[in-house]
Amino acid sequence: MERFVAETDAYRTRSVHDLITLKGKTAVITGGARGLGLAIARGCAELGANIAVLDLLEQTAEVAELERGTGVKVQYYRVDVSDPEALDATFTKLLSDFGSIDCLVTAAGVGTGGPFLEHDKRTIDRVISINLTGTILCTQLAVKQMLQQGNGGSIVTISSIGGHAGIPQQKNAVYCATKGAILGFTKSLAVEMAEHGIRVNSISPGFFLTNVTPGYPQKNVALLESYVQKIPVKRFADRSELKSIVAFLLTEASSYITGEDIAVDGGVLAG
Repeated sequence: MERFVAETDAYRTRSVHDLITLKGKTAVITGGARGLGLAIARGCAELGANIAVLDLLEQTAEVAELERGTGVKVQYYRVDVSDPEALDATFTKLLSDFGSIDCLVTAAGVGTGGPFLEHDKRTIDRVISINLTGTILCTQLAVKQMLQQGNGGSIVTISSIGGHAGIPQQKNAVYCATKGAILGFTKSLAVEMAEHGIRVNSISPGFFLTNVTPGYPQKNVALLESYVQKIPVKRFADRSELKSIVAFLLTEASSYITGEDIAVDGGVLAG
């Protein structure tokens, strides 16, 4: 009975400020060189986490600035998340650099637009290998280390509104297939890892303005306005609205949340 009383009284001694922190943790962010992944890395750093960024791109100025701007340790690793041998070597190196893995966010991903029948096998294989296989491989390596550490951990996979339904005004069947698979992977793994204190959740972003948003690099205002009309809140999301929810899911403030998907979509899926 004493255990149950202690559990009901815990809210008195653990403040929100105490819970919403990643200080002293190591967060691995794949696809963190730009776009949504970079925003997520910044959000984790702002809560005090040391950051290991994995990306296929050359290190960007924004990643270099992240360490100067937040005061945490940031290390960049150039790697293809679909290459198991390269990934294994990278995780070995980052463990030598940081000593632990407490959090993982699998934000690396690619998209393909266009009619379904125009996708050849090479394109299909690339999307699956990066979006889905890359997510699984990185999660395996992180979970293996978390189990060895014995302190639990938190993982956030990145799905999409396209994992739930067709994306308005876009033709992305292969991309959506990988994002739907990530949802199933997340829920199954969450149940398997629950007894080990490792939580696994996913995020399904909606419309964000990045350099891969159709129409944004081309400054196609008419196309962008047409997207807005499909969003119940009538605007694109700001990346701060993504980094905050991902960081929350990595902290102890969400310690009783696992196997869930949160849509950050301005009401698109609810409409």
